[in-house]
Amino acid sequence: MGKYIIRRLLMVVPTLIGVTIIVFCLVRFLPGDVVQQISGESAQLTEEERADVRKELGLDKPIYQQYFIWLSEVVRGDLGESLQTKVSVGSELKNRLPVTIELGLLALMISLCVSLPIGVFAAIRQDTILDYVARSGAIAFLSIPSFWMGTLVMVLPSKWWGWAPPLQYYDLWDKPAENLYMLIIPAVILGMLLSGTVMRMTRAQMLEVLRQDYVRTAWSKGLRERTVVARHAIKNAFIPVITIVGLQIPVLVGGTVILESIFSIPGIGRYLMFSIASLDYPVVQAINLIVASVIILTNLAVDITYGYLDPRIRYT
Repeated sequence: MGKYIIRRLLMVVPTLIGVTIIVFCLVRFLPGDVVQQISGESAQLTEEERADVRKELGLDKPIYQQYFIWLSEVVRGDLGESLQTKVSVGSELKNRLPVTIELGLLALMISLCVSLPIGVFAAIRQDTILDYVARSGAIAFLSIPSFWMGTLVMVLPSKWWGWAPPLQYYDLWDKPAENLYMLIIPAVILGMLLSGTVMRMTRAQMLEVLRQDYVRTAWSKGLRERTVVARHAIKNAFIPVITIVGLQIPVLVGGTVILESIFSIPGIGRYLMFSIASLDYPVVQAINLIVASVIILTNLAVDITYGYLDPRIRYT
């Protein structure tokens, strides 16, 4: 197990380098003039002034030199400065990252609390009315885009009842109740949309496990339903479910980007959207590096969890 983890951690490095190269190159193909963005739309710059700005930003060098300079700074723990605000990207992310993590964890908790019990229950009560309701709900959650649901929640309550979700953010440690009041609505939207996939996978895996011989043997011994399900079925059924949960992390990150913009939440998703629009290269590169790291390490954690849930799995 130890060798496997070390080998996977070593594979993280080339993967991250590949992701950073792709993002570093693609962000420079975005339409627009970064010099004009920094100087202001109404600024009238001569060619000499433009050249001075590009030299000051380091954009006059070949792209591979820019990349290696940025990479060497990242290795030293320096994510650079924002081209727009001249503020350290690291300090800005330090303030915004906890907000996004809180929103993502809330959404993931809601998703699992909804999908796992309903998925298990739907499998146990297969082809009943409750099973049909659960399956229909899962398909509905899969069909509704987060941006559409978020927009409806912002617009319809204000039109019908004169109420709108709060848009003033409060720090969790200063005003926890107000903080939760603001984040719970987008977290519920994102969590419910994520729960559709997990619910369907949980139900399908539970049905397969419940048909296994060892489960039938447990039934024939006269064990109670709760004992058979909890002790013999759930653990084996949850192995593929954990894979799905791990693969949902990119979807979770994408959902936070959209919902943070709709609900004016000051997380890294909203920061990323603003930075892409303003061609703020260092910010876009830093956020994508962090997101890629989280996704890769999450998948590693999922693989390691296999060994705990199924001792038959061997890591070579």
